Amino acid sequence: MFLLKDAGLSDSVVLSVHSVPLYPPLTRSQFEVWRMAWPTTFREDLTRHPEISESELEIIQGHMRYTWDQIKLAASQGEVPTIAVIVDPTTQKVMSTSFDTRTSSRHILNHAVMNCVEAVAKREREQGREREQEWERQQEQDPTTSEAATSPACGDKRKEHPTNTDSSASSPAGHVNDDELDPSRSRKAYLCTGYDVYLTHEPCVMCSMALVHSRVGRVFYTIPMAASGGLGSVHKIHSHPNLNHHFFVYKNVGLEEAPSETEMADGIASALELEHHNIDI
Repeated sequence: MFLLKDAGLSDSVVLSVHSVPLYPPLTRSQFEVWRMAWPTTFREDLTRHPEISESELEIIQGHMRYTWDQIKLAASQGEVPTIAVIVDPTTQKVMSTSFDTRTSSRHILNHAVMNCVEAVAKREREQGREREQEWERQQEQDPTTSEAATSPACGDKRKEHPTNTDSSASSPAGHVNDDELDPSRSRKAYLCTGYDVYLTHEPCVMCSMALVHSRVGRVFYTIPMAASGGLGSVHKIHSHPNLNHHFFVYKNVGLEEAPSETEMADGIASALELEHHNIDI
Protein backbone atom coordinates (compact mmCIF):
# COMPACT_ATOMS: atom_id res chain seq x y z
CA MET A 1 0.00 0.00 0.00
CA PHE A 2 2.85 2.35 0.81
CA LEU A 3 4.44 1.61 -2.57
CA LEU A 4 1.20 2.63 -4.30
CA LYS A 5 1.15 5.91 -2.42
CA ASP A 6 4.77 6.60 -3.27
CA ALA A 7 3.99 5.95 -6.93
CA GLY A 8 0.88 8.09 -6.83
CA LEU A 9 -1.39 5.16 -7.70
CA SER A 10 -3.35 4.79 -4.47
CA ASP A 11 -6.44 6.48 -5.96
CA SER A 12 -6.47 4.48 -9.22
CA VAL A 13 -5.69 1.02 -7.89
CA VAL A 14 -8.24 -0.87 -5.77
CA LEU A 15 -6.86 -3.81 -3.79
CA SER A 16 -8.94 -6.89 -3.04
CA VAL A 17 -8.38 -10.40 -1.71
CA HIS A 18 -8.93 -13.45 -3.95
CA SER A 19 -8.70 -17.13 -3.15
CA VAL A 20 -6.08 -19.14 -5.05
CA PRO A 21 -5.60 -22.92 -5.24
CA LEU A 22 -3.65 -24.38 -2.34
CA TYR A 23 -2.65 -27.53 -4.28
CA PRO A 24 -1.56 -28.18 -7.87
CA PRO A 25 -4.29 -29.27 -10.33
CA LEU A 26 -4.84 -33.01 -10.69
CA THR A 27 -6.92 -32.89 -13.86
CA ARG A 28 -6.92 -30.72 -16.96
CA SER A 29 -10.36 -29.35 -16.14
CA GLN A 30 -9.04 -28.16 -12.75
CA PHE A 31 -6.04 -26.61 -14.49
CA GLU A 32 -8.23 -24.68 -16.93
CA VAL A 33 -10.20 -23.15 -14.04
CA TRP A 34 -7.35 -22.57 -11.60
CA ARG A 35 -4.96 -20.93 -14.05
CA MET A 36 -7.41 -18.01 -14.33
CA ALA A 37 -6.75 -17.25 -10.67
CA TRP A 38 -3.05 -18.03 -10.45
CA PRO A 39 -0.26 -18.75 -12.95
CA THR A 40 0.39 -22.48 -12.89
CA THR A 41 1.55 -25.38 -15.05
CA PHE A 42 0.01 -28.79 -15.55
CA ARG A 43 1.54 -32.20 -16.19
CA GLU A 44 -0.73 -35.19 -16.69
CA ASP A 45 -0.32 -37.79 -13.94
CA LEU A 46 -0.25 -41.10 -15.80
CA THR A 47 -0.75 -43.06 -12.58
CA ARG A 48 -4.19 -41.58 -12.00
CA HIS A 49 -7.27 -43.53 -12.97
CA PRO A 50 -8.22 -42.79 -16.58
CA GLU A 51 -11.64 -41.34 -17.20
CA ILE A 52 -14.36 -43.86 -18.09
CA SER A 53 -16.80 -42.85 -20.82
CA GLU A 54 -20.55 -43.28 -20.53
CA SER A 55 -20.54 -46.11 -23.07
CA GLU A 56 -17.76 -47.94 -21.26
CA LEU A 57 -19.54 -47.43 -17.95
CA GLU A 58 -22.60 -49.19 -19.35
CA ILE A 59 -20.44 -52.15 -20.38
CA ILE A 60 -18.81 -52.28 -16.94
CA GLN A 61 -22.21 -52.22 -15.25
CA GLY A 62 -23.37 -55.00 -17.56
CA HIS A 63 -20.43 -57.19 -16.60
CA MET A 64 -21.09 -56.49 -12.93
CA ARG A 65 -24.73 -57.50 -13.35
CA TYR A 66 -23.53 -60.72 -14.95
CA THR A 67 -21.16 -61.27 -12.01
CA TRP A 68 -23.89 -60.84 -9.42
CA ASP A 69 -26.23 -63.09 -11.43
CA GLN A 70 -23.87 -65.99 -10.65
CA ILE A 71 -24.51 -65.66 -6.91
CA LYS A 72 -27.58 -67.91 -6.98
CA LEU A 73 -25.63 -70.73 -8.67
CA ALA A 74 -22.94 -70.65 -5.99
CA ALA A 75 -25.49 -70.48 -3.17
CA SER A 76 -27.53 -73.34 -4.67
CA GLN A 77 -24.45 -75.57 -4.45
CA GLY A 78 -23.83 -74.67 -0.83
CA GLU A 79 -20.75 -72.56 -1.59
CA VAL A 80 -19.80 -69.18 -0.14
CA PRO A 81 -21.35 -66.77 -2.68
CA THR A 82 -18.29 -64.88 -3.83
CA ILE A 83 -17.88 -64.60 -7.59
CA ALA A 84 -14.97 -63.74 -9.90
CA VAL A 85 -15.25 -63.00 -13.62
CA ILE A 86 -12.33 -62.29 -15.96
CA VAL A 87 -13.06 -60.28 -19.11
CA ASP A 88 -10.97 -59.32 -22.12
CA PRO A 89 -11.75 -55.57 -22.45
CA THR A 90 -10.69 -55.47 -26.11
CA THR A 91 -13.54 -57.79 -27.08
CA GLN A 92 -15.74 -57.72 -23.95
CA LYS A 93 -15.52 -61.50 -23.97
CA VAL A 94 -15.85 -63.36 -20.66
CA MET A 95 -12.72 -65.51 -20.38
CA SER A 96 -13.72 -67.34 -17.19
CA THR A 97 -16.31 -67.29 -14.41
CA SER A 98 -15.73 -68.94 -11.03
CA PHE A 99 -16.96 -68.93 -7.47
CA ASP A 100 -15.51 -69.92 -4.12
CA THR A 101 -15.32 -73.72 -3.72
CA ARG A 102 -13.64 -74.06 -0.34
CA THR A 103 -16.76 -75.59 1.18
CA SER A 104 -17.12 -78.46 -1.31
CA SER A 105 -13.40 -79.03 -1.97
CA ARG A 106 -12.32 -78.50 1.63
CA HIS A 107 -9.26 -76.81 0.21
CA ILE A 108 -8.32 -73.49 1.79
CA LEU A 109 -6.83 -72.06 -1.43
CA ASN A 110 -9.89 -72.46 -3.63
CA HIS A 111 -10.99 -68.83 -3.49
CA ALA A 112 -13.06 -67.42 -6.34
CA VAL A 113 -10.14 -65.42 -7.78
CA MET A 114 -7.75 -68.39 -7.63
CA ASN A 115 -10.30 -70.63 -9.36
CA CYS A 116 -10.91 -68.00 -12.03
CA VAL A 117 -7.22 -67.48 -12.82
CA GLU A 118 -6.72 -71.25 -12.90
CA ALA A 119 -9.56 -71.53 -15.43
CA VAL A 120 -7.76 -69.08 -17.73
CA ALA A 121 -4.49 -70.97 -17.25
CA LYS A 122 -6.23 -74.28 -18.03
CA ARG A 123 -7.66 -72.82 -21.20
CA GLU A 124 -4.21 -71.59 -22.18
CA ARG A 125 -2.72 -75.04 -21.63
CA GLU A 126 -5.42 -76.62 -23.76
CA GLN A 127 -4.87 -74.10 -26.54
CA GLY A 128 -1.13 -74.76 -26.32
CA ARG A 129 -1.69 -78.48 -26.77
CA GLU A 130 -3.98 -77.81 -29.72
CA ARG A 131 -1.33 -75.63 -31.36
CA GLU A 132 1.28 -78.29 -30.77
CA GLN A 133 -0.95 -80.98 -32.28
CA GLU A 134 -1.61 -78.76 -35.29
CA TRP A 135 2.11 -78.24 -35.72
CA GLU A 136 2.70 -82.01 -35.58
CA ARG A 137 0.06 -82.52 -38.29
CA GLN A 138 1.79 -79.92 -40.43
CA GLN A 139 5.11 -81.68 -39.88
CA GLU A 140 3.63 -84.96 -41.09
CA GLN A 141 2.39 -83.24 -44.23
CA ASP A 142 5.60 -81.24 -44.82
CA PRO A 143 8.55 -82.75 -42.90
CA THR A 144 10.99 -80.27 -44.48
CA THR A 145 9.64 -77.44 -42.35
CA SER A 146 12.22 -76.15 -39.87
CA GLU A 147 11.35 -77.36 -36.37
CA ALA A 148 13.30 -74.61 -34.65
CA ALA A 149 11.33 -71.97 -36.52
CA THR A 150 7.84 -73.40 -36.23
CA SER A 151 7.62 -75.65 -33.19
CA PRO A 152 5.37 -74.17 -30.49
CA ALA A 153 7.73 -75.68 -27.93
CA CYS A 154 10.55 -73.46 -29.21
CA GLY A 155 8.58 -70.27 -29.63
CA ASP A 156 6.69 -67.89 -27.41
CA LYS A 157 4.57 -69.84 -24.94
CA ARG A 158 2.32 -66.91 -24.28
CA LYS A 159 -1.26 -67.13 -25.34
CA GLU A 160 -2.94 -65.29 -28.15
CA HIS A 161 -5.37 -62.54 -27.17
CA PRO A 162 -7.98 -61.27 -29.60
CA THR A 163 -7.34 -57.63 -30.52
CA ASN A 164 -10.70 -56.81 -32.00
CA THR A 165 -11.48 -53.39 -30.53
CA ASP A 166 -15.18 -53.49 -31.38
CA SER A 167 -16.92 -53.41 -28.01
CA SER A 168 -20.40 -53.96 -29.44
CA ALA A 169 -22.13 -57.17 -28.42
CA SER A 170 -25.45 -58.91 -28.43
CA SER A 171 -25.88 -58.91 -24.66
CA PRO A 172 -26.02 -55.90 -22.30
CA ALA A 173 -22.72 -56.92 -20.75
CA GLY A 174 -21.02 -57.21 -24.13
CA HIS A 175 -20.28 -60.93 -23.83
CA VAL A 176 -18.94 -62.36 -27.07
CA ASN A 177 -18.98 -66.01 -28.13
CA ASP A 178 -15.85 -67.77 -29.37
CA ASP A 179 -17.19 -68.13 -32.91
CA GLU A 180 -17.75 -64.37 -33.14
CA LEU A 181 -14.04 -63.62 -32.83
CA ASP A 182 -11.61 -63.36 -35.74
CA PRO A 183 -8.87 -65.91 -34.92
CA SER A 184 -6.54 -64.37 -37.48
CA ARG A 185 -6.23 -61.14 -35.49
CA SER A 186 -4.28 -61.74 -32.29
CA ARG A 187 -1.51 -60.54 -30.02
CA LYS A 188 0.78 -62.37 -27.63
CA ALA A 189 0.47 -61.70 -23.90
CA TYR A 190 1.12 -63.36 -20.56
CA LEU A 191 -1.85 -65.13 -18.95
CA CYS A 192 -4.31 -62.35 -17.91
CA THR A 193 -2.34 -59.35 -19.18
CA GLY A 194 -4.62 -56.35 -19.52
CA TYR A 195 -7.76 -58.25 -18.56
CA ASP A 196 -10.53 -56.77 -16.42
CA VAL A 197 -11.61 -58.64 -13.28
CA TYR A 198 -15.08 -58.28 -11.77
CA LEU A 199 -15.61 -59.41 -8.17
CA THR A 200 -18.55 -59.41 -5.81
CA HIS A 201 -16.18 -59.02 -2.85
CA GLU A 202 -12.79 -57.44 -2.31
CA PRO A 203 -10.08 -60.12 -2.63
CA CYS A 204 -7.72 -61.15 0.14
CA VAL A 205 -3.95 -60.60 0.04
CA MET A 206 -3.30 -64.00 -1.55
CA CYS A 207 -5.83 -63.39 -4.34
CA SER A 208 -4.59 -59.82 -4.78
CA MET A 209 -1.05 -61.10 -5.33
CA ALA A 210 -2.39 -63.67 -7.79
CA LEU A 211 -3.89 -60.79 -9.75
CA VAL A 212 -0.53 -58.98 -9.68
CA HIS A 213 1.28 -62.07 -10.99
CA SER A 214 -1.41 -62.53 -13.65
CA ARG A 215 -0.80 -58.98 -14.91
CA VAL A 216 -4.45 -57.88 -14.89
CA GLY A 217 -5.28 -54.34 -15.98
CA ARG A 218 -8.26 -53.37 -13.82
CA VAL A 219 -10.28 -54.79 -10.94
CA PHE A 220 -13.87 -53.85 -10.11
CA TYR A 221 -15.44 -55.08 -6.88
CA THR A 222 -18.63 -54.33 -5.00
CA ILE A 223 -18.25 -55.18 -1.32
CA PRO A 224 -15.12 -54.17 0.66
CA MET A 225 -13.81 -56.68 3.22
CA ALA A 226 -12.78 -54.66 6.26
CA ALA A 227 -10.80 -57.43 7.98
CA SER A 228 -9.02 -59.05 5.04
CA GLY A 229 -9.21 -56.89 1.91
CA GLY A 230 -6.02 -56.69 -0.12
CA LEU A 231 -7.12 -53.97 -2.54
CA GLY A 232 -7.88 -51.01 -0.32
CA SER A 233 -9.46 -52.04 2.99
CA VAL A 234 -6.38 -53.43 4.78
CA HIS A 235 -3.62 -53.44 2.17
CA LYS A 236 -3.13 -51.84 -1.24
CA ILE A 237 -1.36 -54.63 -3.07
CA HIS A 238 -2.26 -53.16 -6.46
CA SER A 239 -0.14 -50.06 -5.86
CA HIS A 240 2.64 -51.37 -3.62
CA PRO A 241 5.85 -49.59 -4.68
CA ASN A 242 8.02 -52.72 -4.32
CA LEU A 243 5.99 -54.78 -6.79
CA ASN A 244 6.80 -54.82 -10.50
CA HIS A 245 3.19 -54.61 -11.68
CA HIS A 246 0.38 -52.27 -10.71
CA PHE A 247 -3.26 -52.08 -11.79
CA PHE A 248 -6.29 -49.87 -11.28
CA VAL A 249 -8.92 -50.79 -8.68
CA TYR A 250 -12.51 -49.55 -8.46
CA LYS A 251 -14.53 -50.39 -5.36
CA ASN A 252 -18.26 -50.19 -4.57
CA VAL A 253 -19.01 -50.91 -8.24
CA GLY A 254 -22.43 -52.46 -8.76
CA LEU A 255 -23.88 -51.81 -5.32
CA GLU A 256 -27.24 -51.39 -6.98
CA GLU A 257 -26.89 -54.88 -8.49
CA ALA A 258 -26.10 -56.62 -5.20
CA PRO A 259 -28.94 -58.54 -3.53
CA SER A 260 -30.36 -57.15 -0.33
CA GLU A 261 -29.00 -58.29 3.02
CA THR A 262 -32.18 -60.32 3.51
CA GLU A 263 -31.69 -62.16 0.21
CA MET A 264 -28.01 -62.73 0.99
CA ALA A 265 -28.38 -63.48 4.71
CA ASP A 266 -26.88 -66.99 4.61
CA GLY A 267 -24.14 -66.03 2.18
CA ILE A 268 -23.15 -62.93 4.11
CA ALA A 269 -23.07 -64.92 7.33
CA SER A 270 -20.77 -67.51 5.72
CA ALA A 271 -18.49 -64.83 4.30
CA LEU A 272 -18.28 -62.99 7.60
CA GLU A 273 -17.59 -66.23 9.45
CA LEU A 274 -14.68 -67.02 7.12
CA GLU A 275 -13.37 -63.49 7.47
CA HIS A 276 -13.72 -63.64 11.26
CA HIS A 277 -11.51 -66.74 11.30
CA ASN A 278 -9.00 -65.04 9.00
CA ILE A 279 -9.83 -67.42 6.16
CA ASP A 280 -9.95 -64.59 3.68
CA ILE A 281 -12.51 -64.05 0.96
